[in-house]
Amino acid sequence: MSTLTLVPRTALANDANPTAGDLHRLVMGMFPAGLAGRDSHNILWRAEGQNILVRSDIEPTNLPAGARTIIEPALPYLAGDTVRFTVAVNPVTRRNQDEGGRVRRVESLTDPVDLVTEKLALALRVDDVHSEVTWRTQRKGTPLAVSTVTGIATVTDTNELARILREGIGRAKAFGCGLLTILPA
Repeated sequence: MSTLTLVPRTALANDANPTAGDLHRLVMGMFPAGLAGRDSHNILWRAEGQNILVRSDIEPTNLPAGARTIIEPALPYLAGDTVRFTVAVNPVTRRNQDEGGRVRRVESLTDPVDLVTEKLALALRVDDVHSEVTWRTQRKGTPLAVSTVTGIATVTDTNELARILREGIGRAKAFGCGLLTILPA
């Protein structure tokens, strides 16, 4: 059983410009203290306008005022169905670079459209896609960007699609990346 929770940004009282860390703390504060971790319960979130959408394998127990939770419906799509999708990703690639016998990890921004198309390839054939950079920052010298990618795709594998919807895609999930949502096209 999975849940979807819609949280109004007003739950962050007196914070007109919250950081991804503020939003992460709000989301994780909805779940029991001492929780084994976000990954083990597939807790994913994405900021959408004046709301935060949260998907999790466990039901939140400490909802802020105005939040609503529903049980996530079963996947209603079949192979060949056309869907609209939205996902926020951190389009940063990592590679190792040899510098005179020392290996150094180098991170750089990449095209979010290519990243999403590649990550969704086992479940969806992306037919049309657009991206918009939501914000950029640095964290301990590492580039961190969030790009919201939307598009139209055709379902190719419902089992893989269910897995991606549950686990998300890419990195920086603690910063609001990885949550894939789909609707009929």
